[in-house]
Amino acid sequence: MIQENLHNITGTAQTKKVLAKLVESDDLVLKEFGKVQIFWINQKVFPAVDDSQLKKLAMDIKNAQISSREAVARAASLRREAAGVESQLPTDELRERVAALEKSTAASASKLEKMRAGGTTVDRAAFDRASARLQRALKAWSTRKKTALEILGDLSEGSGKSMKDLKASIGIEDDAEAKVDLKAMNAKYATTTKRPAVGVGGAAKKRAIMRR
Repeated sequence: MIQENLHNITGTAQTKKVLAKLVESDDLVLKEFGKVQIFWINQKVFPAVDDSQLKKLAMDIKNAQISSREAVARAASLRREAAGVESQLPTDELRERVAALEKSTAASASKLEKMRAGGTTVDRAAFDRASARLQRALKAWSTRKKTALEILGDLSEGSGKSMKDLKASIGIEDDAEAKVDLKAMNAKYATTTKRPAVGVGGAAKKRAIMRR
C-alpha cells in the first residue's frame, strides 16, 4: 500500500530499508499482524493536545459572543432612544434626558470595567486566532480518525480479525471510550469563527469581554 502511494518512485527494497530506519530512529511505529505490516508516525513527535484546553477555549469564545451580542443590543437601544429624544423633546427636557442618558452610559461603562477586571479582554485578531486554532484542531481530529478507521479496515481484512479485536490488541481508545463526539463538536462550534463588531461610545473599538 505504501509502495503504491509512492507511485513506485523508489524500489520496494529501498522503501523497506527506509521504513526500517525510521522505525529504528523511533520516528515510526511498526505493528505486524501475520504478513501484514502497519507503520504510523510515533505520536511522541507531536505536542500533547489537552482536551480541557480546547473545551475552555470553546467556552471562552461562546462567552465572548454572548457579551458581544449584549453590547451591540445595548448600543442600538441607546442610539434609538437618543434619536427619539432629539426629535421630539423641548430643549430643557432634552437636556434632562441627555443627562439621564449620560448617567446611564457612565453606569454601563463602570459595569464594563468591572467585567474587564474579572476577565480577559480579547480583540478581533486574538479572537480570530483562537477560532482558527479550534477549527484546525477539529479538522486534524477528523482527518486522523478517518485515517485510523481506514487502516483498521485494511488490517481487519488482512488478518481476519474484527475491528473491535484489533482495537483491543493495539490499545486504541475510540471516541466512545473517551466520551467525546466529533460530529457534535463540529456542529456546536461550526460558527465560532464569526463575531459581530461592537461599537462603544461611538468609537469602533470592536471589543468583547470573555468571562472565565
